[in-house]
Amino acid sequence: MSSKERVLKTIKREKVDRVPLYGDFHPIVWKKIKGYYETDDDEVVRKNLGIDFRMVFMDPSLEFKKRAIPSPVDLWDIGEGRDNWTICLPDNVFEDEWGVRRQPTTSGQVWKYIRHPLSKVQSLDEYTFPDIESPGRFNEAKKHIKMYKHEYIISSEMWNFFKHAWELRGFENFLSDLYTNPSFVNELLDKLLEFKIKQAKKLVEIGVDIIEVAGDIGMQNSMMLSPKLWRKYFKPRLRELVQKTKRIRDDVYFLFHSDGYIKPVISDIIEISFDILDPIQPECMDPIEIKKLYGDKITLRGTISMQRTLPFGKVEDVKKEVIRRIENCGKRGGFILAPSNTVMPDDPIENILTLYETAKEFNTI
Repeated sequence: MSSKERVLKTIKREKVDRVPLYGDFHPIVWKKIKGYYETDDDEVVRKNLGIDFRMVFMDPSLEFKKRAIPSPVDLWDIGEGRDNWTICLPDNVFEDEWGVRRQPTTSGQVWKYIRHPLSKVQSLDEYTFPDIESPGRFNEAKKHIKMYKHEYIISSEMWNFFKHAWELRGFENFLSDLYTNPSFVNELLDKLLEFKIKQAKKLVEIGVDIIEVAGDIGMQNSMMLSPKLWRKYFKPRLRELVQKTKRIRDDVYFLFHSDGYIKPVISDIIEISFDILDPIQPECMDPIEIKKLYGDKITLRGTISMQRTLPFGKVEDVKKEVIRRIENCGKRGGFILAPSNTVMPDDPIENILTLYETAKEFNTI
């Protein structure tokens, strides 16, 4: 069974040979795993781990690339596209095509925000949005789709409206705007909706199978904003994005990603017609409970503990959690196994490898 068949059958809740696998890895971790397999080839690592997804990325415009370089630091999302295109500024600051500026912290493992381009504007007339129609945005994506489309499921990620809006405006400013400046919020979100509908249209036209709409709305024990506010501002636009895209191609799937506790809006996410929920952090929501409540309506992806088991457990603890998760969440399809967050440099490599080897061997689903 090919990786693509495995994932598609799983989403349709049909029997497969083994649970599909996914993972998101910090660049430092990825280098360690390549060292373990004694290869410089990313594809060799993916195949050895058994990862069934292949990601493609929207690049910044060719005009932006003329002023930018691939990021010189090993940090995801400090720039844009597969090569993390960014403009290098003084003091180790990096600027993306939207004007958001980030700076690596002293640990070198994460970055912090330095500038939000809409933080001080009074009107969106003061800001120029990137042009989705700019040439060159999807050239690299097309090449990778051509390479992998027959064997693997092709996915691509975009920020959700909440994440993208507060990145531009600033987190505190945007939360305040939700209550005090609704006209500004609606104008900003409508601009982002227009951009994302065109982005999704181009992605499905070039052959993307899954569009991942990502950005946290949950914290450890609660949501970042009330379900009422989320339903007011974000649910209608998510529905429009999903439904308009599925009218273009009805065999495209949508994944909703948010860390943390989002249980109050899972039924809304299903109603909107999302197909996959990610990552179901077990410290925040019980994966078995979520599977029982919603498993006949939405596929789960993730669920392996990144706060306890992977960083602090022994190899045997990882094996037990993987087997338990497959037994409780994967026997009737609708389940993709993965760490419930980015795998970080402090996670022991033996635990990482055990996760994937155990899942590949445990195929009685």
